[in-house]
Amino acid sequence: MVTSCFTGNIYKPQSQSINITMANNFCRFLSNGYRIKSDGVGLVYQPCCWYSKEINLLNNPNFDQEKQLITNIAGWVPECASCKQIEDSGVYGNRSPRLRSFEEIPDESIPDNVPAWMELTIDTTCNAACIMCGPWHSTTWRKQEVKFKIKTKDQLPDLVDPIYWLEYIKKKFPLQYVKSVSFLGGEPFESPIPLEFLKLLKTIHGSLNDVVIHFQTNGSIKPNDELMLLAAECARIKFNLSVDAVEERFEYHRYPLRWERIESTIKYVRNLNLSNLKFICLATLTPLNVWYYNELEEWTKQIFDDPDFINLKPNKSVGQIDLRHTPILLRHEVYKKFGEDHPVSKLFTGLGSMKPQSCVEYLDQLDQYRKTDWRKTFPEISDYLK
Repeated sequence: MVTSCFTGNIYKPQSQSINITMANNFCRFLSNGYRIKSDGVGLVYQPCCWYSKEINLLNNPNFDQEKQLITNIAGWVPECASCKQIEDSGVYGNRSPRLRSFEEIPDESIPDNVPAWMELTIDTTCNAACIMCGPWHSTTWRKQEVKFKIKTKDQLPDLVDPIYWLEYIKKKFPLQYVKSVSFLGGEPFESPIPLEFLKLLKTIHGSLNDVVIHFQTNGSIKPNDELMLLAAECARIKFNLSVDAVEERFEYHRYPLRWERIESTIKYVRNLNLSNLKFICLATLTPLNVWYYNELEEWTKQIFDDPDFINLKPNKSVGQIDLRHTPILLRHEVYKKFGEDHPVSKLFTGLGSMKPQSCVEYLDQLDQYRKTDWRKTFPEISDYLK
């Protein structure tokens, strides 16, 4: 395993010249969005999580040229198809990913090809093995593969210390323009990355009062005091909960987490009484939980008691449990239950179809390993997924 330690050196601006061309006016993410992602072994760049093409960051002499091509995009391209589908569906209204880029990066005079919005997904340490995820984002998934003899330890590559990636980012990119940063994982509250990066930004900016931060957490781990003290200095904290269902249906999606820990963490964070904090519940919808979205709506109303304190948003799952596996008949029932103008119904607008067979086979295999039963946990939709 590669190891490294955070040096804490005073930040010095990069010596490379900065392109004087201004920010992209079709989508700010294209010019100034930096999603840096690792599967634990490599490191890649995307302007945002919806852009389908990844660019290798390591030992890539053509990175600057490839990045410039993305910066110069002035309209919809195939790599942005997922974002276009979301925007056309109207599910997020005027906060579709592309339009939201102007909120995250409002300064049109900012130079292009410098990070102003960053999403750091560079630590795969995680205490969950969610059905929509895999070993590339979760150390618990890696352990599950060994436990259930899917792979041996020798078949799994050694993981790079995420602090090594942070040092690389620190040297590679000028960070003095960063005003918005999202911490994903893995599970960010099991990682040293949020704390160390906020310390770095405070050194660069002198303070954090012009920085917006965003945690994407499964809600099972309480953030430590030192991290939250720094977060309290920021302009805003977006505390995003990856909660896709309630009670046993949540536990199936976010195995092996327990529901009571989620509610305990929420109460703990609320009791910090941070004036700059807002909760967002981002529900990843799969063919299993889409029918039960109303249960999640009721739960958010009950636990938060304040519609201004929580924003519930649906998001479509991809991969083995892709929302496109949802059978046509079940989609019609969803339309009837929620109405065509509901965000869940709108997610299906322009969404293609995939046969449910591979999804069902995947779930059946998981049940065999984990001693779970998706048909029992989601009885209302079991007949649709034959």
